[in-house]
Amino acid sequence: MNLLLTGIASIANIGSAPSAVVVGASYGRDLIPIAIIMALIGSMIGSFVGLTVSEVLLWLSPTE
Repeated sequence: MNLLLTGIASIANIGSAPSAVVVGASYGRDLIPIAIIMALIGSMIGSFVGLTVSEVLLWLSPTE
């Protein structure tokens, strides 16, 4: 497991694209595009999962 990519992925998921870029730049200039891609993919997946969970919870909630 690559420790540099693990650190970038962690910050990309917890923070956002700007914080992932800062961490990527601190490890090396060649990791900046990877940090941006990780942050964008994490945001897209997180939004999709959040919307899916909200729909499931609405489906499971009792109706009045």
